[in-house]
Amino acid sequence: MAKKTSSPKQTTLDNHILNSIVQPLRHTPQQPLEKKPRQPRRKLSVIRERCECLIRMQWPERVVTYEKLRLDMLTKLNLADRITLLKYLGRASATRSSKMMQLVRYMKTGTTVPKEHVFTTKTDRKKGYLEIYGYAQMETENGKNNFRIFYENLTDKQTVLQEKPPNATKGEGPKETTEKVGP
Repeated sequence: MAKKTSSPKQTTLDNHILNSIVQPLRHTPQQPLEKKPRQPRRKLSVIRERCECLIRMQWPERVVTYEKLRLDMLTKLNLADRITLLKYLGRASATRSSKMMQLVRYMKTGTTVPKEHVFTTKTDRKKGYLEIYGYAQMETENGKNNFRIFYENLTDKQTVLQEKPPNATKGEGPKETTEKVGP
């Protein structure tokens, strides 16, 4: 039987494998890493900036209707696409039904019978960015969708919460009001 000789490529590969196994054993431990000073907070994403801007516009109200937020997005943030509105505000669950009347004619007897068909469609609740990031929570009361706003979750909450509401008198701090301010 003839003796096998290994090719130069195989020898190189074998040496590489042996070195990769032996190399970690020769590794000397490094000094522990020093803690780096904390870097300033990164800039928020465009989505979170828009969400925070929309929430800041609602100050000092704690409960805002879906329609008011929708109109603010349309007029002040210039976001008019229906899919964008759905992504930011979300959707409440709903059940829609439609009826259809049909006249069925029997060929043998010639009689016609009216039949009614009812089709129901259920849409699931979908959370928007405002709820995902914790700025607001959608509630349904008497068939109307409202948002309960949490100003505490804003990144720059000190500037918003320290401002006085427009109807506050001298010496009063921020407080919750149920009055509507403005037109």
